[in-house]
Amino acid sequence: MRIINKLPAIRLLIAAASIAVLAAFAFSPAALAANPGEVCEINRITIVRVAPSYSAGEMYTLYPIYKVRIDHYAGAEWYEGHAEGLGEGYFPRVNINQSSCYST
Repeated sequence: MRIINKLPAIRLLIAAASIAVLAAFAFSPAALAANPGEVCEINRITIVRVAPSYSAGEMYTLYPIYKVRIDHYAGAEWYEGHAEGLGEGYFPRVNINQSSCYST
């Protein structure tokens, strides 16, 4: 009888632990970050800039048909990289389709 009385508490504990594990993975920077050396697709019109700031000068514009190589992380919100045949610059992480990335 004691085990039956403890079942709701055990279920609640299991559910809370499962949610904690999923949340830790979902909010982990590694879960959303392309790694240096990977090639990724752009998911929206992207302005490549001379520095990792929205107020920095513009170098060129990329469209969703382009792929970029991630060379380095540039802070929490930016990557440093380039499209094929174009110069090295900075672009926001949100403009990358993270699930499209692959190593070459």
